[in-house]
Amino acid sequence: MVPGPTSALVCIRSSATSSSSCSSSSSSTLSADPTTSSSLNGNVTTTTSVLAGVSELQVTALYVAVAACSAVCLWALQITSESLVVLRGVGVLLVSRQRWGGSSSRFLDGQDIHSVFVHETLTTTNIHTHLAFLMYSSDSLALAFPNLSPSQSLLVPLYQQLRQLHKIGDLAPVPP
Repeated sequence: MVPGPTSALVCIRSSATSSSSCSSSSSSTLSADPTTSSSLNGNVTTTTSVLAGVSELQVTALYVAVAACSAVCLWALQITSESLVVLRGVGVLLVSRQRWGGSSSRFLDGQDIHSVFVHETLTTTNIHTHLAFLMYSSDSLALAFPNLSPSQSLLVPLYQQLRQLHKIGDLAPVPP
């Protein structure tokens, strides 16, 4: 008989004679560990199976299916492209596209941009270079390419062009 959700499997182990006996019971035993509990003398152990009636192969197949679904979801959510669009007289649009077709965008108002600079982040094993915008309205930085991290040789010419546009006021709206 396979124990159901309300029944428990009781095993009695004798330490003097290495014999054991198991029987099914309907008693409910509460313990700190929901899968096992012991009596005070240590001879009676009650084991309640959460997956009663499910074979080990089915549990393994379930774990493999969950892992495969997780891997597909992570693959689909990967960022595949990031772009920076300068809208003269208006501001900067930052766009990120995911593998499954979704996209997210962030608009940086030209009047709100305090400065543009190349930001380097040091870790114990690597140096990451980012193009960053310092905003008047926020204490945090707005990173242009936060996920893909292009090389410094690509960021410096872009930085120089953005810096020049910022100096002559082409990122901010033109006053009437």
